[in-house]
Amino acid sequence: MDSISYAKRLQDAILPSSTQLNNSLPEHFIFYAPKDIVSGDFYWFETVSGSENTTLLAAADCTGHGVPGALVSVVCSNALRRSVREFGLRTPGEILDKVSSILVETFENDGNEVKTEWTQH
Repeated sequence: MDSISYAKRLQDAILPSSTQLNNSLPEHFIFYAPKDIVSGDFYWFETVSGSENTTLLAAADCTGHGVPGALVSVVCSNALRRSVREFGLRTPGEILDKVSSILVETFENDGNEVKTEWTQH
């Protein structure tokens, strides 16, 4: 149980901070109620500065529940961040395409088959 509790703390660390959300979206609320202690569900937020500030927000449901879902959610959150920060993408379609390719690349390394399909809503 200690490792699951620690995994929850790690998963919580990838979620946007309330300060970050309050600064950009002062009239927001979050209802986050995962089925298990750790989950494949997460939300993601990024503000991109530039000539026009852009706010990007995602509510994600990764493949899997519990520990497998939590692992995928961490990889997916990182892929979202990389798509925006490293690759400079801004439109949802481009970001989701890049996230998909990062997920496939991440999970195909050892030749074992891992389900990496996901649905874009």
